[in-house]
Amino acid sequence: MAMNFNFLTLAETDIDFLAEISTTPFLLQQPILLVQSMSSQKVVRLSKKLAKSGQPSLAKFSAIPDLLSAGKLDGSQSILADIGNNSQYLSGLIDVIVSENLATNAKMIVVADDFNSHSSVSRRLFELRINQQVYFLSKKTLDLTEFYSINGVPVQNILGKYSKTPSKTMKFVSNPMVSKDFIQRRSNFQGQHLNAMTESFPMLVHLKSNFDKEARFFEANQTYDVTDYASGLYINFFKLLAKNLNFTYSLFKRLDGGWGSVVGNKSTGMFGNVARGSADIVVQAFSLTIKRLPAVDYLPVISADFPGIFIQREQRETISWMTYLRAFHRDLWAMIAFIAIVMALFLYCGNMSMDLVSMSILSVTVVSS
Repeated sequence: MAMNFNFLTLAETDIDFLAEISTTPFLLQQPILLVQSMSSQKVVRLSKKLAKSGQPSLAKFSAIPDLLSAGKLDGSQSILADIGNNSQYLSGLIDVIVSENLATNAKMIVVADDFNSHSSVSRRLFELRINQQVYFLSKKTLDLTEFYSINGVPVQNILGKYSKTPSKTMKFVSNPMVSKDFIQRRSNFQGQHLNAMTESFPMLVHLKSNFDKEARFFEANQTYDVTDYASGLYINFFKLLAKNLNFTYSLFKRLDGGWGSVVGNKSTGMFGNVARGSADIVVQAFSLTIKRLPAVDYLPVISADFPGIFIQREQRETISWMTYLRAFHRDLWAMIAFIAIVMALFLYCGNMSMDLVSMSILSVTVVSS
């Protein structure tokens, strides 16, 4: 398991400010300091301030590639990065965040004197993905803001503000108009339209029998639009997701019915549609395999199969009197016995009635004589 740490890139800036920010509960402790252009005297001062939260390691900003190749920087590290007034550092940092998929399982704060001074690269802030927990702190306003995009729609939220307490420590005050929960904030797809692939499968996805005659067919990619022809358990799940996450969708089915896999460097079937970007999601019970993992992202598992091999139990062949009784279920044997008893009583009562009638006729005949 990778160790969590803070990752600071330091320019000539306010050491006290960074020290206070890094020790707030918003970030994890035990930082690694990546120094851009700071005198050794200032590094010593900052190290002493952070010593209470763990002994920091020192490195240069240029060491980022080495840390990445060594696996010491990934999505599980908590990061604090100060780019000062340098737009070049901001642009380079965004390149690293996006390409290396940083800040997916831990938070990252990028600190700048004033983000308005980086207008030439500010639009790049929206290159961040919906699953990256990257926040931007302005030392001028002390506002903590998040930027990201969902299918090209830019989203910007002010999460709160840092302020000095009477004891001269930094305190973060949340914005009551914005949810504190990361998942809730990122659970709005802004009305985007998703293209989904599906395929018929018992109980999970059902397609009407006449879809191939009535559904619209696209010659270019050999697919049917089955949005109005699909039903089933997984389709119901997908409809709930669309309602709760605020997106619309179209469902498509491939003419060849291919589910898909990875053959060499080529992806096929529905899996290939998602891997190539012609579809956004597959609504079907796709198995999670090692070959598929690098090409697509999987949602949490909602159902699991447990395949197995069944063989006959080894036993000696024996003859039992129960063999003849096993021809029928015990309930059927009970019904047969019940009917037999009822029929026997019925026949017995019938014979008794006939005997009484015969005796009556005989008595009448004797008297008449």
